[in-house]
Amino acid sequence: MSSYYTIRWAGDHVSMIDQRRLPTEELYLRHDTWQEVAHSIETMVIRGAPAIGIAAAMGIALAAVLFMKRMAELTGVELVTEGESEESRPLGKSYVAYQIKGPLYFGAAKTALGTLSNISHQVRRIILDFSHVEMIDATGLTSLRSLLTELQNKGIRVDISGVHGRMMPIFERAEIYPAKGEFCFYSSMQEALTHAARDEAHARLSAMESWA
Repeated sequence: MSSYYTIRWAGDHVSMIDQRRLPTEELYLRHDTWQEVAHSIETMVIRGAPAIGIAAAMGIALAAVLFMKRMAELTGVELVTEGESEESRPLGKSYVAYQIKGPLYFGAAKTALGTLSNISHQVRRIILDFSHVEMIDATGLTSLRSLLTELQNKGIRVDISGVHGRMMPIFERAEIYPAKGEFCFYSSMQEALTHAARDEAHARLSAMESWA
């Protein structure tokens, strides 16, 4: 059976036969960007209304794939509490802070926030700083809600800091509200850290008094 084809989606690129070379040569060109696909349409590498329509659709799909990949590369979560790794936290310190960097779009949100699921059993409070998050979409909100529920079910309090004012209505529409004993919103990460340190000091003092 002949392997001849006009155009094919190859996962991370588009492959199409160069119809300018037919019938003397069977040459397939790889297209890694939508611009390359557009150039092949313009220069008549691919011809015929149905094939051109398919090529245009694949070019749009390729642009979407590359965009999502780029968003995933831009989005990350970084432990910021005193510049330490979680493993080197001083014994007894019950809170950590993470800074989320980049837009929470598509699968990038699930991947980034998913790294916070495996938290040390010693941690009882997590601060999530959103000061570097400019955009969040429905998938990002879904991932965030799932993370909040998962951590709260483990008895871990989650505080959110640095949310830009224009994003607060988005959080409200997603029914992500401050709840006493569960999580609070703070204007900055430093404010959230100050409250966490104060609460931990009070808890230690109460524990010492109960032992006395």
